[in-house]
Amino acid sequence: MASQLAAIQIHLWVLTGVVCLLIVANVLCNLRHAKRNDDYKKMKQLWEAKKDDELLAYTNTQLQRHPASSMLLMYKTMAFRGS
Repeated sequence: MASQLAAIQIHLWVLTGVVCLLIVANVLCNLRHAKRNDDYKKMKQLWEAKKDDELLAYTNTQLQRHPASSMLLMYKTMAFRGS
């Protein structure tokens, strides 16, 4: 009986650890997403302020880090056509 109780307790600790890892992973993903959202806000502000040259330079530097980002490519095209 005592060994079964110990086994149940170990399983509960393992499950608690897995749940904690999932929560930490979720928080890290949310922080990463918030950072990318800040990039979007900056590009939107540059576009609305009609600062096409700055927007083009910003998107070029960001595309070196993230070459397949559709949002960056869209804003680069908008800046290129606007200038």
